[in-house]
Amino acid sequence: MKNIKTTCLVSLLFIAILTSACNQEHPKVHSGGVDSITTKVCYMAVDASDTVLLTIINKTKSIEGNLIFHYTNGTTYKGTLKGLMHGDTLLADYNFTTGDGKWRRNPVALLKRNGGMTLGVGIMETAWGRNYFAKAQPIDYDKGRFTFKRVDCALK
Repeated sequence: MKNIKTTCLVSLLFIAILTSACNQEHPKVHSGGVDSITTKVCYMAVDASDTVLLTIINKTKSIEGNLIFHYTNGTTYKGTLKGLMHGDTLLADYNFTTGDGKWRRNPVALLKRNGGMTLGVGIMETAWGRNYFAKAQPIDYDKGRFTFKRVDCALK
């Protein structure tokens, strides 16, 4: 009877140790180093006298950030991004307010290119009151008006 109790106790202890080890969050190792859990990168794009500021916060499994469009005519769109990286492409929802205070949501596609990001242009579809990029049409990054270059986040 003592052996059975000891065996059960050892088995439970072993299971508890394994469960604890499996539930711990470990940093992911990628080529040449360890990824931090959260990183912040800032970008700016200028086209004529229109300016766009982009802040990307890279979390373990998702991307969040801020995107602010300042147009010469005084129009400003300010909002947040939430999405996922798919290879070198960020696909996200841009939740923003318009100049008259109305809330909107649009999809955004950004391609990592030459150390920066390029805003893509694509055909939109709407379903159930929500905009999406048309699945049958590719997103064109060469027609994008805004090409972002990395900037120091303190300068924004």
